[in-house]
Amino acid sequence: MLRKPLAVLLSFTLLLTIFFSGCGQENNQTAAQTAAKASPLLWKVEGENGNTLYLFGTIHCGDDRSSTVLDNLGEKLDECGKLAVEFDVLDYNEKASKDPLSVADDVAQFMYTDGTTIKDHLPEKLYENCVKILKNSGTYNALLDYYNSAYWTQLISQSLMLKTSLSTDYAMDSLLLKRAKDKGLKIVELESANRQLTILNSFSEELCEM
Repeated sequence: MLRKPLAVLLSFTLLLTIFFSGCGQENNQTAAQTAAKASPLLWKVEGENGNTLYLFGTIHCGDDRSSTVLDNLGEKLDECGKLAVEFDVLDYNEKASKDPLSVADDVAQFMYTDGTTIKDHLPEKLYENCVKILKNSGTYNALLDYYNSAYWTQLISQSLMLKTSLSTDYAMDSLLLKRAKDKGLKIVELESANRQLTILNSFSEELCEM
C-alpha cells in the first residue's frame, strides 16, 4: 500500500518543481528550438593537483528538452571518472521497488504516531482542497490521512505536475545517473536518501501549510 506514496515522495527530494501550463504548440516549438541551441551552464574547477571538477545544477523533473541538454553535456561527462550526486535515486528507487520493507523506516518517519491525522493539522478548507487535487489525479487513498503535512506537500506537487508536460522520467539528475552507469563511471553520493528525507521532514507545519 505504501509503494505509490513512496514513489511520489522520492520524486522530489529538493522541492524544486517547475510548472509549465497554457503553452501552445507555437510556444512549445520555440522552446524546443531554443533548447537545441542552448549551451548549459557548466562550471569548470581546476585544482593545483591537476584534477578537474565540473559543477552543474539540476532539477528533479523535466520534459523531452532535458535529453537535448544531456546531449550537450555528454562529451564532458564522458571525460570524467566519477559522477557526484546528492544520492543515487535510481539505485534507491530500484531497491524500494524490489523490497519495500527495506525503506520502511524512511517512510515511517512521515506518519503520525500520536493518534492524529492530517485533518487535525490542516485548516478544514485547505484539507478539502488538497483531497480534491489528489482525487482528480487519481492518487488519493484514505491511508494518506495518516501521513504528515511534509509528506502532503510532496503529494500535492506530484499531483499538480501530472497535469503538465513535466515528468520525473526526464529529471536531469536521473538522466545523468543513467548515462554515467552506462559508461561505467563511479557514482559518489554526497548525502544519502535518508538525509534528504529527514530534511524534508524537518519543515515546520506552518511552512508546509503555506
